[in-house]
Amino acid sequence: MLWSDLPGAVVEDVAGVSIGKVHHVYNAGASDVIEVHDERGRSVDIPLISSYLDLSQPCSSSPDAARRLRLNVLAKVFEEVWHDQTGQPSPRPEGRGEGGA
Repeated sequence: MLWSDLPGAVVEDVAGVSIGKVHHVYNAGASDVIEVHDERGRSVDIPLISSYLDLSQPCSSSPDAARRLRLNVLAKVFEEVWHDQTGQPSPRPEGRGEGGA
């Protein structure tokens, strides 16, 4: 897999549900990381390691096929680590009010 093949690739979870597209690839020291953006203006960083990504099927770079990366996990694994890129306040997850339990 070449870094240049990844931007724009659709990222799907293990169930085939699209979670967004690769926006950027960078090295974080311990591993390479893909920055995925979704249609709601959020981003999530996913390490390019086999625990998260199916590296046995490289990203297709043929012009007639949609480029896809497949996760080895469900999208909910990343539920709490999405970053809001819109500048709008993020809603609090249900059950997590201020001041404790």
